[in-house]
Amino acid sequence: MRRLITLAAALLTGLGMSVAAATGAAASVCQGSGASCTAAGMYSAGPNATINSDLNGASIVWTSSKVAPYSSGVPLSWTVYVTYTNVSSSPVLLTCEGGGVGNAYEVMSGGSGDDGAVAASSGTCTVDPSLNVTLEPGDSYQNFATFDNVPWPGSTVALMWGSAGTSASVTPWTCAQPGTGKTSAVWAGYTACGVNADSITATWAVPIAITSGKPANSGSGFWVGLGGTTSDTANYNGTVTDLEQTGTASDVVNGSPKYFAWYELTPADPVTIPNPVGAGDAINATVSLTNGDQYHFTVTDHGKWTFTKTVTDSHGGHNSAEAIAEWASGLSSCNAPSCPLTDFSTVAFSGIQADGYSLGSYHPTVIQMYQNEVTVSSLRSGTSYTAYYQG
Repeated sequence: MRRLITLAAALLTGLGMSVAAATGAAASVCQGSGASCTAAGMYSAGPNATINSDLNGASIVWTSSKVAPYSSGVPLSWTVYVTYTNVSSSPVLLTCEGGGVGNAYEVMSGGSGDDGAVAASSGTCTVDPSLNVTLEPGDSYQNFATFDNVPWPGSTVALMWGSAGTSASVTPWTCAQPGTGKTSAVWAGYTACGVNADSITATWAVPIAITSGKPANSGSGFWVGLGGTTSDTANYNGTVTDLEQTGTASDVVNGSPKYFAWYELTPADPVTIPNPVGAGDAINATVSLTNGDQYHFTVTDHGKWTFTKTVTDSHGGHNSAEAIAEWASGLSSCNAPSCPLTDFSTVAFSGIQADGYSLGSYHPTVIQMYQNEVTVSSLRSGTSYTAYYQG
């Protein structure tokens, strides 16, 4: 016997809910220029939020999200994708009733944009009101709903899905783990995903490269950057092609420590900054974007020197902002994972801000390094964390 699930069966009315009109109102974080607004693109890394684990034989999970391109600094719409999977031993029939979408709501909270419940403007059942799909045991079907009110970065969202239930409140703009391959990250730290960031800045002391009893060659890097975790079409797929970054390196070369500063626009190689750097130096690094394609790199070694460089790159990305400790090296012959990570003991990042706001205000994703070679502390006051070498 087939089990029936009607996709648009239950309108959420008469429940005492405050339903907001879909607007593009300005917010204190999202700027009219587009800075700090939600970035367009596909967010396929999650949130994997369960709406119902077993509704008449089907599990219902919010699996991914997509933000449409926007103009005048205001995101126009976004779409949630919900996967129905037959978890029973009998066929499950999916149908629409009336073709409406009033059963789907986004419920925003915690951000500086419009909070409250907003109804979907379109969805699977408006496109195909005569939908009739049979899911055999183990089969899946992807449903969608589009909303005309895009949550700002820093908002959490619960998805109300008619009589099926409501997901937990989650941050929709999640990151895949970046690094060498799709699961083995060479980064450790924090990244704010899904935000059109025009600047990122942080301060740290250059950590010592410990050489005693260690390999003759090893590498580590510490930096701030824009982009590199999401793209205009899909989440991180294992190849960084839109990252602008600057920072310092603490390497070991032929048994001796080597310290230097650098900047990089991937996929090009990093460029070494000629100014001298030493262990313990107080570094402030900033990457900023102006005029849509001019990336400005500024590194200050306090009390010693300041370096600035502007590079025009029409293919750059700025839909995330991060402060990272990386298993990497300026040596072309010494890169992870074949080259060991330098034992740098600890490095403390502070004053981390994206577009002048604390990184924590964007609900950043914590990035864990491959094999836990480096662990990171909690994000203190939204602006500081410590990375610890584990080896």
